[in-house]
Order: sequence, then C-alpha cells, then structure tokens
Amino acid sequence: MSYYIIKSERVKENAIKELQSISPTSGLCVSISENKRSLPQNALWHKWVGIIADHCGYSFDDMKASIKDSVLGKKEYVNALTGEVCYCDHETRKLTVKQFSELMEATQMLAGKLEISLPSPDYYGLEQ
Repeated sequence: MSYYIIKSERVKENAIKELQSISPTSGLCVSISENKRSLPQNALWHKWVGIIADHCGYSFDDMKASIKDSVLGKKEYVNALTGEVCYCDHETRKLTVKQFSELMEATQMLAGKLEISLPSPDYYGLEQ
C-alpha cells in the first residue's frame, strides 16, 4: 500500500503514475485532507497555556478549556443514548494547521493584553 503527501510536482507525478498502473479490479482508496497541526506547534501552545494559567492563578486544564471555548466555541453533537443535543470542546488534535495557527494567534493576543511574555515560535523552529 502506498501513501503520498503531495508537497511537490514530483511527488504528485509519482502518485499519478502509480494510480495509472493499478488494475481495474484492484481496490483503491484516495483521501484528500488538510494537514493537521504539528506536534511542535501543539507543544508550544501547551507551554503558552501553562504560562498564562500560572499568571492568572488558574489550573492548566481550566485555562486550556477557556481559551479553546473563547476562540473555537463549542462543538455540537447528538447524544446517541438520549437523542439530546449536547456541546463539548473541540479537540486540538483534529484542528488543521490554519485553525491551530488562529488558536495560537488568539493565545498570543490574550497574553499581550495580560502583559505576559511568551516564548517565541522562532525559538521552537516554528513559522508564524
């Protein structure tokens, strides 16, 4: 089984060649999706949340939930057992790079309003 992340024309051409060589009776699954947030991005955001939580006197979990709620809102779902419409926090691991970048930017703005200095993404090798 082959897996391609199309990041260049060359990789795209290789994927197309492989698709063209597949027999009509072969099974095939193609998935197109946006990149998810990176682990370094996630680690930096969690570091920031901890710094802000300490500064404000809240627990890490409470601050994390508060920031996610204010930036992302709540996710609606239907309780499979009761049929009731419920709401829960978004999971950051399911955010796209763009969505997670927006979350990080909002977190930086919050820190600025609170006059908190946060480690730079550059220090962690991340682009802003």
